[in-house]
Amino acid sequence: MTPFLLAYPRDEADVRAAVAFAQAKNKRVVARSGGHQYSGKSSGGGDTLVLAMDAFNHFLDVADGVVEVGPAVPLTSLAAQLKQRGITVPHGECPLVCVGGHAQTGGYGHLLRGFGLMSDHVAAFTIVLADGTTRTVQRPAGHPATEDDFLFWGVLGGNAGSFGVVTSYQLKCVKDDAHPQSYRYAATRRYERSRYHGLMKEVQQWTQRVADGSLPADKDFMMTVESQSGLLPFPVLIVDLVHSNLGGAGQQFDADSEFDSVIRAADAQTFPFERPWTEKGTLPLSAISDSFVRRYPETTWDGREFRYPYKKRINCTSGAITDEFVERFVALVDKVVADTDGVYLVFQMLIGGGNYKHSARRVETAAPRRDFVYCVIFDLFYDAGKENRAAQLQAEMQAVIDAHFSGGQEQRLFWGSFGSTDMADPAVQACYYDDAAAYLRLRELKKRVDKDDVFGSSFSVKLP
Repeated sequence: MTPFLLAYPRDEADVRAAVAFAQAKNKRVVARSGGHQYSGKSSGGGDTLVLAMDAFNHFLDVADGVVEVGPAVPLTSLAAQLKQRGITVPHGECPLVCVGGHAQTGGYGHLLRGFGLMSDHVAAFTIVLADGTTRTVQRPAGHPATEDDFLFWGVLGGNAGSFGVVTSYQLKCVKDDAHPQSYRYAATRRYERSRYHGLMKEVQQWTQRVADGSLPADKDFMMTVESQSGLLPFPVLIVDLVHSNLGGAGQQFDADSEFDSVIRAADAQTFPFERPWTEKGTLPLSAISDSFVRRYPETTWDGREFRYPYKKRINCTSGAITDEFVERFVALVDKVVADTDGVYLVFQMLIGGGNYKHSARRVETAAPRRDFVYCVIFDLFYDAGKENRAAQLQAEMQAVIDAHFSGGQEQRLFWGSFGSTDMADPAVQACYYDDAAAYLRLRELKKRVDKDDVFGSSFSVKLP
């Protein structure tokens, strides 16, 4: 990536000066909060001034349960600071992902069904616009009605970096003491195809219950497969279960009974000398959130799964997964993990529904794909000389998606962009936005607040 200029603003005055400079030089502006975006759109090309927001890493207490954070606060710091205060917000697990891009692309994580997205908990943000003004925008009370309401709606979920440079967020947090019986089950097991197949059949049952509306909102289920682990000399399978105790202190919940079938599937086979690791029990929500943020040596020192280039894929579907998908997907995962040298898999997943889908807050932001039932991450890292093999395996995954997933219209999420990111292409738009009308509203907002198209990249919202 070769941007025209990489600038490190120290304060909002510097941001305004950089925006004015870019306009004078006929350049575009991209803000980079954490240092990466999967398709490289936070790094830019020769027409781009990149604003590295490293200095905007403040963390301030505003009121009871409300904090103000800068866009450059990484999830490791955010989770630890919130844990100290006995509060939390939904967020992901990647340690060096920062709040800026995370909030603007939703903020997906292990508390998705119980508490929705990080963006659902943003109470306000401060943004520098193309005309040089700085505006603090409050969350709408329902459907957007005013100019500020639509700006809030578009910035949070419309496509990151499309409308201005956010310099701070106020987060209204969930308090631990409102959910005193929240529960976590976490297990690390050796990967084995039959064990993974059994767990994917459990996943299928969960997606069926999401689709028919019978799965309680305070149950979350995440799973990971890694071809290698920094801690273990064999492929690993990680299972995470959460009960969010949405009903509070009086809610009755028998974790052993509610999660029994998943736990039995995780323990279906024990290898000699495997030494399976399990942690379960009642924990404060903030401690659960903090525990999900991976840290070295579970990752590389700079927060990645592997220090290799990769071919990425994230897809979601609004229906329950089928027998055909489970069989073909398990076979492909096993092909990579067990039979492919020099290519390393990271599989993860999210189950939708619950308060991700049904939250009244969803109308206040533009985040698409709120109706997904299941989301699958299939990332292939590769050694030197193995790029073609990784690409071939991703082509096989594309065939599985085309035949057995999401009913013919491929559904993607902004935070996991891959392939073509030319948002001028209607086919690309259809992958990321729910409908053409929603994207048209975002384009009209772009025209009002950034008529000269100062902010963004080929992937961001286009002018009408």
